[in-house]
Amino acid sequence: MKSRWRAQRATLKRDIAALRRWRELLRQLAFYGCRQDLAQIAMLERLLNADDRREVVSG
Repeated sequence: MKSRWRAQRATLKRDIAALRRWRELLRQLAFYGCRQDLAQIAMLERLLNADDRREVVSG
């Protein structure tokens, strides 16, 4: 997913399902003894929150 993110960032930023999947994968790293990428999780949260705000304003 990380390589896909690098290659298709502009498209994936608008793909809410992909953003949610990526966020969940990053959150699960701790369960496997890996360090979480908190900066990337925060960026995904901002993108998802921005999309939520757009839906409220347009809806």
